[in-house]
Amino acid sequence: MGDNESNDAPEDYLTISKQIEKDILELIGREDYPLSTRQVALKIKRSWHAVQNRCLELQLQGKISRMTVAGSHLWIKKGHFLEGMRK
Repeated sequence: MGDNESNDAPEDYLTISKQIEKDILELIGREDYPLSTRQVALKIKRSWHAVQNRCLELQLQGKISRMTVAGSHLWIKKGHFLEGMRK
């Protein structure tokens, strides 16, 4: 493996991660109800694990909020009226 290949991998990962975050924010932003990680993953055609990690990162950044219902994470846009119903 050459130096260029090893240098490209982190950039590719960051590019993909940013695209997943963008897709998540667009999807959650246009929905009127909370979405589960699975629903988001299916709608943006990404793996559950990738979506879960990106959603947690977006939550830490204060861009989305999480509700936990029956052991499942539901994601909503920040400021959504349901956000106040979280435990």
